[in-house]
Amino acid sequence: MATSSTFFILVNGLQDYSAAIQAVSTVILALITLGYAFSTKRMASLMEKQMSPSIFIENIMAGSPFIEDWFRERPDEQLESTFFELKVILDVRNEGNGSGSIYKPTLTLSSTAHDFPFSTKLRPITISHETYNRRTQGSMETSETRSIDHGSSVFLSGGDSRRLELEYRFMIETKDECDFIKRVKKNPEIVTYSLVTHDNLNKGYKILVTDVKGVRECSLI
Repeated sequence: MATSSTFFILVNGLQDYSAAIQAVSTVILALITLGYAFSTKRMASLMEKQMSPSIFIENIMAGSPFIEDWFRERPDEQLESTFFELKVILDVRNEGNGSGSIYKPTLTLSSTAHDFPFSTKLRPITISHETYNRRTQGSMETSETRSIDHGSSVFLSGGDSRRLELEYRFMIETKDECDFIKRVKKNPEIVTYSLVTHDNLNKGYKILVTDVKGVRECSLI
C-alpha cells in the first residue's frame, strides 16, 4: 500500500514538474520568437534605409529683379499685364545608396506687410522653345519652332549631386498682384522667398531663401 502511495505521489510530482517545464518552455519560445521578430524588423529597416535615397537641398540663391534699380524706377502704369523673371540656383544631393528623384521646387513669394497679406506660388519653367531651320526667300523669312521639355523632376542615383538653375515667371494679371508689385517697388524687403517641393518618397521640403541677389547676378555662367 505504501508503495502504491509513493508511486502515485511520484507520478503527480512528475506531472507537475512537466507542466512547469512546459510553461517555462512556452515563455522562452515566446521570448525567442519576439527577439527574432524584432531582429528581423530591425534588419529589414536597416536594409530599407541603405537602399533608400536621402536627398538634401542646399546652397540656395535667388535672383530677383525687385531689388534692382531699373525695377524701382519703372512707372506704375507699365506694371499691368506684364511679367518679371526670377531665378533660383541650388544644389541637390543624394546621400543614400538608393536612387531617388525630387520635383523642381515651387517658388513662393510672400509679403511681410501686416496690412497687406499676399502670397503667390510660381512654378519653374520646364519647357523652352527653340527656333531653327531659318530660311529667307526674297523679303520673306520662315522658320520652325520646337518645344523642349526639361522635365519637372530631377533624378539622382545613389551618391549623386547636381546643381540646378531654375527660372520662374511672375505674371501680373490681377489687381492684388499689381498692388503687391507697387509696394515692392517702394520697399523690396517686404518680400520673402521660399522653396516648396517633395521627393519620390513624398518627403516634403520647405526652405526659406535668405541669399537674394539681383536677377542679373544670379547665374551659373
